[in-house]
Formats: sequence, C-alpha cells, structure tokens
Amino acid sequence: MLPDISNSIEALGKALGENRRLEILNLGNNRIRAAPFVNFWALMKDNKKLQKINVSKTDLCDKTCEKLAEYLAQSGLSLRDLDLSKNQITDHGVKILGSSLALNKSLFHLNLDSNLI
Repeated sequence: MLPDISNSIEALGKALGENRRLEILNLGNNRIRAAPFVNFWALMKDNKKLQKINVSKTDLCDKTCEKLAEYLAQSGLSLRDLDLSKNQITDHGVKILGSSLALNKSLFHLNLDSNLI
C-alpha cells in the first residue's frame, strides 16, 4: 500500500510558500496525484521568487491546472521557465493556463511536450 502523500505535498507547498529565496523548483518525474497537487499550488501563492518550475512527468491534469493557473496569474511573479511536459494536460487545461500565462510578463520558456493536447 502506498503511503498517503497528501500531507507531505501540502506541507512542502506551505513551506515553499513561506520561502522567499527559492528560485528553482524541480518536482519532475514524480507521480503526484491531483488532489494534493491542487492544494500545493494554492499554498505556494506567496512565493513569487521562483524563476524555474519543472513539473514534468508528475501526472499533472486539467484540474491541477486551475490552481497552477491562479499561481501563474499573480502579479510580481518572476517565473522564466516552466516545464509541464509528459503530463495529462488536455486542450481544456491549456486554455486555463493560457489566460494566466498571458498575464505573466517574465516567462521565457514553456514546455508542453507529450501531453494530451
């Protein structure tokens, strides 16, 4: 039986949300279920220093994209590189993310390779 990672992912999100120095977050190649990942992005909202986020191969889906989009839409976010490759994002998820990314003036590199678009 797999351990319940919901609490650990949420605890990580809370800690990283309070961190004002972290610039690179690499969660790639982890199979994180949608429910804890939704809360993760909500808890990260106060961290605006991230410049690079890698969430490739994390089973990111459209439901998770909603909270990620809220995070990405924040003013003052300095994100330059976002890797969303090898996930379960569909056309609907891309539409959700697109609205937020249009508000982001710092993004330089976006990878959506190998999704369900």
